[in-house]
Amino acid sequence: YDCETMTACATNASGNMIGALITFATLLFAMNGCLTRIKKVADTNFQKILGCAPDTNGVISLASTLLIFNDTCYTPFPNQVTIGGQVYDVVNYRGIGFYAYLFCLVAAVIRTTMHYATPVPGGGQGCHCVDVLEEITGFDINGDGEVGTEEGRKELQYHRDNLNKMKGAVASASSKSIAAVKGAAQSKE
Repeated sequence: YDCETMTACATNASGNMIGALITFATLLFAMNGCLTRIKKVADTNFQKILGCAPDTNGVISLASTLLIFNDTCYTPFPNQVTIGGQVYDVVNYRGIGFYAYLFCLVAAVIRTTMHYATPVPGGGQGCHCVDVLEEITGFDINGDGEVGTEEGRKELQYHRDNLNKMKGAVASASSKSIAAVKGAAQSKE
């Protein structure tokens, strides 16, 4: 194999490593969005947009990543090489990581399709966003003479609880990752 092709493949594969980390981190938020949309009281037009827009972007970026990787690390390599006048057959494999990403792409397409296909309860009329804003600000925004409603207080508490759960999950995952890196670094010494 020529050095230019190998370098292009190595550069592409190295660039995909940060993509794997970003994908992992954003999937935590995607999972939270899916769990939010399960509950009728919390499923709003805003939640649907938060599900559709980033997931659509994720499908497009992951598909392009896989296509670029295939074009730089699989397609350019020959099926035969000649060494010292002898012709050898070469079998190229994409590898388990490629197929794991391909599985993630299929799952993302399904998840995105479900976000688009799942209607918002009540045609989007179940949103208590104004009530939540009134609870946060203390102002009568909609002019009904009341500041917030019971539904607004419940929705605000629901989002606060979810945020606290996410903070705990991220902190736990971060501390485990840091411990794993420290353990790997110490084992190399």
